[in-house]
Order: sequence, then C-alpha cells, then structure tokens
Amino acid sequence: YIGMVAIMSIDNFLTIAADHEGQREQSALDIKEAIEAGYGIGAPWLEVELNDFHDKSVARCIGHEGRARLIACKKYFGLTEVPVQIWFPGYRNRHVTPEVLQWLKEGITKEKGSTITADPFKQVFTGQ
Repeated sequence: YIGMVAIMSIDNFLTIAADHEGQREQSALDIKEAIEAGYGIGAPWLEVELNDFHDKSVARCIGHEGRARLIACKKYFGLTEVPVQIWFPGYRNRHVTPEVLQWLKEGITKEKGSTITADPFKQVFTGQ
C-alpha cells in the first residue's frame, strides 16, 4: 500500500542512487558468495520525493538500498533487470495515478546529484 514495484535496469538503478565510488565492490563479492551458498537477497528500493503531484519539477531520489546487491547481480550473475521497490514519502499507493506514472517517465534526478534519468522503468506494478 506504500508505493509500487518497478522492473528497471540495474544500470538505471545505479545511475539514480548515490555514487558508491567503488566502496561496494567488496560487499558485492560477499553477496555473491552468500548467494552461491544458497542465501536469498532482499529487493532493492528507491525512495523518490515527489514534492507535490501538481508541482511539475522532476522527481528526486532521496534514498536507496541495494547498490552492492545489484552490482553482484550484474557482475557475477549477468542480470540486467530486476524488480525494485519504489517508495514516495508522504504518499500511498492510491496516489500513484496514470498522471504520476507519466510524470515519472520524464525522469528522476540522481540522489546527491543533478543527472536526470528519463524513462527509468521498464514496467510498473501499482497493485491498483
């Protein structure tokens, strides 16, 4: 009931989330070993600030979780797309209208940056 799930490319996720500056490479290796040992991993997520649905400024990423997991998935297992939880602080799933989805296609601004990733999702699931 809070947000949605989107299929997105790992590259788009890593572009939108704050830069890791190589600090997640060891964690990615540790995650690879855990996966090979039979452990599962949790879904990554992005926290996206919408300000006001009627303010047409570009949405901005304000938080994330999952860079090391996705680096491992891409580097060691050859994955290119994954499901990602998308949360919108202050809003519920019922607020994610077709108009909002169209607005998100215009792009999401990078966490701690100014790069805008247009059309960031391959597919969205809102549960509505």
